[in-house]
Amino acid sequence: YSVDADVLHSLNITGRGVTVAVIDSGINDADPEITGKNEGRIIYQVNFITRMEGDPALVGDLTPTDGKYHGTFVARTIAGVRGIAPHANLIDLKVQLETGEMSYADSLRVAEAIEWCIRNKDRFNISVINLSMGNREGRDGGLVCKAVERASLAGIIFVAAAGSYSNPSESYANPVFTPGVSKQAIAVGSTQSYDCDLWACFPASAIGPGWIKLKPDLVAPGPYTSGSTPVVAGIAALLCQAAEELNIPQNTRPIAVKYSLLQGAVQNDLGLPGFDPFYGYGKANALSSYLALKTLT
Repeated sequence: YSVDADVLHSLNITGRGVTVAVIDSGINDADPEITGKNEGRIIYQVNFITRMEGDPALVGDLTPTDGKYHGTFVARTIAGVRGIAPHANLIDLKVQLETGEMSYADSLRVAEAIEWCIRNKDRFNISVINLSMGNREGRDGGLVCKAVERASLAGIIFVAAAGSYSNPSESYANPVFTPGVSKQAIAVGSTQSYDCDLWACFPASAIGPGWIKLKPDLVAPGPYTSGSTPVVAGIAALLCQAAEELNIPQNTRPIAVKYSLLQGAVQNDLGLPGFDPFYGYGKANALSSYLALKTLT
């Protein structure tokens, strides 16, 4: 993914001990990229559609249907054998039968899943939530955004897709998707190229600015923003492990990680210096963010 995660892996920073909750369409726990030789694993599953939950090692796969392989792809990107944080643990929170823009019913389940993460944060050491979906409402303050605020107050880093529906010929109050528009969320756009010196924004990646907020926060490589979001969630997991090893106080780690993600973003894009509404603060980079994190110690 050309974000220098492999450099952190060489320093034994692989997401070990960190848990990432994936709110999506379910994860196929038989996928070889997830059940391979990496030490990360799916430690718990909750199906908010069937109201079933448990440890898949004890009760079997509770979310066997991933209609378009969306949630499984997201999980592979975060913590697969070749993922950004291959030793991170995963929690599978299924809220959708099919992928697509978040419906009202999906929103209720997403908010419920976020609240579940807050209640179970200490039980599973949930440090990061990945949400590779949203809707074009583009407004802060709704049910899901309020849940994101509570998650942030609980010390959980919330990474959300900026949205893959941007049409310059149409007029939007805020093209960035809800809940990525939330001030507490890290909204991720998508770059067009995985590995080059100068890169452009993916044509469908939503643009800002948000409602009095600078959005998106940053961009990352990936197919649409639902694919770039788990890249940033994986980097966040690496930084969470690093923050613990650097003895950054637990109550300041979420702020430190978010600061480091933005401070370490690489700005070799086609946009303006500093923040701009297409690329945010730049392209996510694990190594630069790690170096930024070290300056806080």
